[in-house]
Order: sequence, then C-alpha cells, then structure tokens
Amino acid sequence: MIKEGIINVNKPAGMSSHDIVNTVRRLTGVKRIGHTGTLDPQATGVLPVCIGTASRITEYLDLDMKTYLCSMYLGVTSETLDIWGKDVTDRREELRTVIERTGGLSLNGDVDLEIDKSRVNENLKNQIMDAFAGFKGVIVQIPPKFSAVWVNGRRLYDYARSGQEVEIPKRTIYIESLDVIDVNLDDLKVTFRITCSKGTYIRSICADVGEKLGCGAAMCELTREKSGAFDIKEAVSYDYLKELWERRKIALEKLAPKNKHPRGRMNDADILRGGIRVLAKLYGVETPDPALEAEFDEIDTLVNKIIENPDEKLLAFGKAKVLTDEKVEYFIGGGHIRMDEVEILKGPMYGYGGEEPTREFPLPMREEFKHAYRLYAPDMTFLGVAFYSFKFKKLVADKVFYRKK
Repeated sequence: MIKEGIINVNKPAGMSSHDIVNTVRRLTGVKRIGHTGTLDPQATGVLPVCIGTASRITEYLDLDMKTYLCSMYLGVTSETLDIWGKDVTDRREELRTVIERTGGLSLNGDVDLEIDKSRVNENLKNQIMDAFAGFKGVIVQIPPKFSAVWVNGRRLYDYARSGQEVEIPKRTIYIESLDVIDVNLDDLKVTFRITCSKGTYIRSICADVGEKLGCGAAMCELTREKSGAFDIKEAVSYDYLKELWERRKIALEKLAPKNKHPRGRMNDADILRGGIRVLAKLYGVETPDPALEAEFDEIDTLVNKIIENPDEKLLAFGKAKVLTDEKVEYFIGGGHIRMDEVEILKGPMYGYGGEEPTREFPLPMREEFKHAYRLYAPDMTFLGVAFYSFKFKKLVADKVFYRKK
C-alpha cells in the first residue's frame, strides 16, 4: 500500500525530468505523478515528484525560493546559452591570448592597459565580481529563446527550432542572493550560488554576465540545491529508486508472468489502498504466495519511507487546527469554517497572520495566498487548504486532500 505524498529526488545528469516521473510511476504503479519544476536534462539536483493528490499542491509552491549552484565558461557562447545546445562557439583560447596581452576579458577589442602582470588575476576577478553586482533584488530578465515559455500559444523552443523569430516578453524576477564561489582563470570557469524566485533562468544570467564582460559566457554545470523546503541533502538518489523499481519488477513478474494479461484496469485509488491484493485480483491470482506478499509489503514500506507529507512543504501558508470532529466533517463536505472554530497555529508567511501583515513578497502574488491556511483535524490529520474569505468572513476550502478510509 503506497501513500500519497512527495519524493525528493536528486536528479542525475543525462535524464529529463519526465524520465524521473516515469520511474516513480513504474515504482509506485500510480498514474497520477508530477513534478514541481522542470530541470534540464544536463542539470542535476532537487526534483520533488508528487504522487496522487499531492500533485495538486504544485500551484501553491509559486512563492518558494530556489537555490542553484552554477558554473559557466567565459569565452563560450551558444544559442541555448549552455554548452549542450545548438551552435556552441568556444573562443577560450583566443580569450586567453587577450588576457595575456591586455589583462582584460573583452573579445570586442583590446583593452590595451599598462597593467602589472602580477596583478592581472586580481583585476580580472574584480571585473567578474563587478559584472555580477547588478544581479540582486527585483530585476527584469529576458528568457532564452530555447525555453518552455509560452508565447501566443506556442513554446519559445518551438519557434526557435523552426527558425521563426518572435518577440520574447520580459519577465520580472527576484534574486535573493548571488555569491561568486570560485573563479578559475586557468579553465576560464566561474562558479556561483544563487537563490531566486520561480521562473528565473540561470542560463540567461550567465549570458548576461558574459555580455557585460565582453567575452560571452555559457552555463556548463547546474545543480538545484534547494527548492522551497526540499534540500539536496535529504534527496533520494536515482540509483536507489531504480533499485526499488527492479525489485518491484521482479516481484510483478513472479505474480503475473509475461504471458498473463490483466482482467481489467486498476485506478490509482485501488493501487494506493490495496497493494498486492488488488494486483492479484487484477491478474486472476486467487491467493498470492505469502513470501511474495511479504516482498511487496517490504517494497511498499521502503517506498513509503522516502515519501514526504505534502502539507509540510507549504511553507508560505499558515496553519490552523479545526476544533471539533463535527466541523471537520462539515469542512470536507464543502462547509465554511469561522475563525473562532479553529486554533491558529501559525500565520501565513506573506500577508496577514493576524491584524498586521507579516512580511511582503517581493513580486506580485495571488491575493489569496496572503490569507491561506493548511487546515488540520483535532488529531492533526491534514484536511486541505483554505483561504480566508473577506466576503463570508470564514475559511473557505480551496482544495480538500483528506480521503476517508
């Protein structure tokens, strides 16, 4: 029996985010699987994968900050703004010659400064730090033309692949912090850590810094270290997921050989509640072998250990406990709850935790999120998300997650 929730996966390079989703789908048998934010195939790190109704929380994570560790090569440019894409131009050898001759980074013309060669590296590092200086706070960014941004009903990469030009709309983003970690002038490689809002394109930052320096730059490594409450330190490796999936596949083959076809289709609710007993019924197996049943149960137990409760990840929302079981039934049935019928455990992070605003989000946000609460039963069972309605002066359910047993 698999529980609903979120698996924090450490995505390896060379796999798409959809590949990870498919692995979790095969592992759990649940069709309704989604992730909370795409990572490019060559990027690594935190990819939260939602199982069952937990996939409904995705829109609630818009206020979460994300932290990336990124490296870029100076003197390299490409249409995709990274080293894995289209029309990559590598002028690093030329750039090294320019540095030796002028002490500068610009490939657009000689700097021709009389500079003490012993201080070249220090001056170059200062140039690089200055180029990064403007990338903090609320800024405007132009997404890459090879990106999944929608314009007039099509993705930008569709236009780019077909050779069509289209005006790319600017977007406002927020950079909470950006720190240059390392400057390796031998490899012309710069590494930085950035914490930013959803929708920030790190590739664009690399390209913009390269343009400021006059030498161009392209991203060469990217790891998402954090996404809201999800941290790479607690992430599950893909190898472990694959190991569990291999065990489940072998168990399935023992339960239902390849020449045996199911007698129907099984929905997610059956899988989540029934485990092997539902699978056995589907394949016409009257009584599963006890050892095989124990194997399925052990696999499910191991999978459940890495599944996290979705409500714990909604950091921006407040927290409130419904005071009576009667009101719990009323709420999950669609009823509105008065504020004196709940105990407020925590106010919303942005907006109104009481009579006074708590703190401001630096970008425009959904007004409802300023007074959004996670609601719990008296025994702290998660019920769903409710927004305070100024019209009704009550908490009104936005999404109910609780399922009766």
